[in-house]
Amino acid sequence: IKNIRITWVGVKTALLLNYMGQAAWIMKLGENATLNGRNPFYEIMPGGLGIVEGAYALQLPAFGVPKTVAALGVASYRIGQYWIPTLLGGILYATLRVGPWSIKRRSLATLRALAAESEANPESVLDFSARFSRGRKAQQ
Repeated sequence: IKNIRITWVGVKTALLLNYMGQAAWIMKLGENATLNGRNPFYEIMPGGLGIVEGAYALQLPAFGVPKTVAALGVASYRIGQYWIPTLLGGILYATLRVGPWSIKRRSLATLRALAAESEANPESVLDFSARFSRGRKAQQ
């Protein structure tokens, strides 16, 4: 319990300083408080890369988890939550570009025509489902 109380003092202090820094930065720059058109507080790193690991690596030992177990847990968390989906997504994207399941640009013409038609003539979800239902007649 003592470790938790000490840790929370540090966490609250860090959050307070962070929020005060954000407020001062926004007050100074006003509406121009962007970084190349993006809010830098949300654009730190993709998926919190680096921030999450640092926070977990410091907080888990403070709650009594051995440092080696915490390091292994943090590394396996990042591998499972960031790297595996990234690699799997890259592989699946490559299968859509090359191979038997590849999508050809000319086959997208039907979808483009459908999108242009739906943009020009909006219809309800029920009308759309009745028009594209396979073998089923629309109920009146």
